[in-house]
Amino acid sequence: MPFVKIRGATANFGKPRNWNEKEAGPCGDLWVRVDRYGPYKQHNFAWKPDAEQLALLNGGGEIEVHLICDFMPPVGVSAVKRDEQPEPEVRREP
Repeated sequence: MPFVKIRGATANFGKPRNWNEKEAGPCGDLWVRVDRYGPYKQHNFAWKPDAEQLALLNGGGEIEVHLICDFMPPVGVSAVKRDEQPEPEVRREP
């Protein structure tokens, strides 16, 4: 599912310095909005499913989230209307 530039993006994460495309495949940019969730940083990013993916989801498919790391960080997923997203009710990083 392709990433899209999230509303209010504050950072662009490129591929890690040691990323080996021959072994792991391509790694694109990930636009994020960094907010605060209590005392923690919250990195928000967005996907926009294409027509085929929407048909799959509407037919009962599921979204899988793949984290490429050695631990399971806290994660949340939500569906929002792109044009009607309210500003987050969290403090922004300076």
